[in-house]
Amino acid sequence: MTLGKIFSVLGVELLAHWFHGFEGFAWLAQDNLYWALVPMSIWGACGFNMILFLAAMESIPQSMYEAADIDGASVWRQFWSITLPLIWEILSISIVFMVIGGMKAFEVIWLLTNQAPVTENHVIGTRMVQSMFQEFKVGEATAIAVLLFLMVFFGTVTTLRLMKREAVEF
Repeated sequence: MTLGKIFSVLGVELLAHWFHGFEGFAWLAQDNLYWALVPMSIWGACGFNMILFLAAMESIPQSMYEAADIDGASVWRQFWSITLPLIWEILSISIVFMVIGGMKAFEVIWLLTNQAPVTENHVIGTRMVQSMFQEFKVGEATAIAVLLFLMVFFGTVTTLRLMKREAVEF
């Protein structure tokens, strides 16, 4: 049973009509692969980042929020003045992990294209593996690996420099 039929049975016609529009859509065809990768990447990153942010926010003393509440600060003001400055380092680390993850996107593309991505679907990792193991161009694959390393290194350094702030302690 498709999602459109499920929503029709539940009486939610607006959603049912929207989901019926996707019937027969080739989600994992190579032409639509990047649009299928977006929700997969978001879903994959959410859990890890949520644990990071939860741990960071639980380390903030409740007394700081109580003092801000007594001073009349709104929830929004508390977030911008207390929460965000105190979890800024964790936010920086999370962004670095996402930059690195974006640079090394390989496994999902390689598996969803049956190890033969077309030119439009290549990322640097898939091009490197294809060059090494299918075309046997070791020099080209090595150059791509060095380029990938440099991109990840400079992407990390740039992100950390842009996110650098004076440490806020409590």
